[in-house]
Amino acid sequence: RCEAPRDGLGSFLLRRWAGFVLLLTVTFLASSACFTQLAAYLGIVVHSMMRIVVVGQCGYLLLTIALFNCIILFSISQPMLAIRPLAVALTTNLFFAYTLSHVFGLRYASIGLLCGGVVLCMWTSFSVLEVLRSPEYSFSKV
Repeated sequence: RCEAPRDGLGSFLLRRWAGFVLLLTVTFLASSACFTQLAAYLGIVVHSMMRIVVVGQCGYLLLTIALFNCIILFSISQPMLAIRPLAVALTTNLFFAYTLSHVFGLRYASIGLLCGGVVLCMWTSFSVLEVLRSPEYSFSKV
C-alpha cells in the first residue's frame, strides 16, 4: 500500500530512490560475497587474484547503480542527463583500462572499470538527486 507523501513529493521520491539503491547494494554485495567464496572454495579464483576480483565487483556495483539512475533519467525524458555521463565514463574506462592493462598487465583492466563506474555513478546520482529534489519542475519539462 502506497500512501500519499506528507512532506512533499520530492522527499518521498528521494527516500524511495535511496531505498532502491540500498537494496541494490545489499543484494549485489551479498551475492558477490557468496560467489567469490564459492569460487575460492572451488579453486577457480586463487588468493592472489582476489583483489582484482573485488575491484571488478565494486566496479560492477557502481555500474549497476549508475544504470538504475539512467533508467530514472530516461523515464522522465531527460536523456542528456544520462548520455553525457555515459560518454565521459566510457572514455574514462577505456583510457584507464587500456593504459593499466598495457603497462601493468591484463588483470589490472578492472581498475578502469572501477574508475568509469565511479564517474558514471557519481554524475548520474547527482543528476537524479537534482531531478528528484524538484520533481514538479523536472516532470513539467517533459
